[in-house]
Amino acid sequence: AALAALRARLESWQGEFVALIYLKRESRLLVLGDSLGRLPLYRTPDAGSGFVLSRDQRFLLTLEGGFAPDRIAIAQLLLFSFPLGRRTLVQGIERLRPGDALCADREGTVLSPGPWEPGRLGAGTASGSVDDLAADLAERFARACRVRAAVNDPALLALSGGLDSRAVAGGLAHERLRFECYTFLDASGVHGREPVAARAVAEALGAPWRQVDAPAPYGRALLRMLEMKTGLNS
Repeated sequence: AALAALRARLESWQGEFVALIYLKRESRLLVLGDSLGRLPLYRTPDAGSGFVLSRDQRFLLTLEGGFAPDRIAIAQLLLFSFPLGRRTLVQGIERLRPGDALCADREGTVLSPGPWEPGRLGAGTASGSVDDLAADLAERFARACRVRAAVNDPALLALSGGLDSRAVAGGLAHERLRFECYTFLDASGVHGREPVAARAVAEALGAPWRQVDAPAPYGRALLRMLEMKTGLNS
């Protein structure tokens, strides 16, 4: 009941957040992140009746120690560029899915899965025709564009020319919001086709566009990224 009430209250929250709430009367701790999981949370599930939770995997690795690599997660990383589900690169540390919630009290810890749990996908969705559902999705997407663009005027869009950023550009243009497009080109030129596609999208939507040439990375910078992200891309 406490988790359901917390979820209902946080539905209107926007942006990136992790909520940590202690219910003093019930001696109960609730932890819940935003529904898109923009701030990753990691935990050690085998911590007895409690749990160890952190935003930084390095903290868990240092605190617990003795972790073995997760071979399946490493294989998934090599194939997809990220581990699937709750896996991380080490056994005994898992990432909470977006919308997951934790409830801990004297009796133990309960994990309440969020809406992105595979077994719950599609549960509670609205009924109607395909056209009605598509229109509802489009309106929700446009509203999300309005909310995010309200942070800055004009909004700054990292436009690669791919489907994701192109859709956001279309949403911003549909809402008649001012925005500027920036496309990053790596020093090696591997993604040289992206600026061409991005510029075409920006011109079609009448938005200012600029190419940003990223300098070649140095070894020290690569090591810093590995330390910051523990080898992961999130």
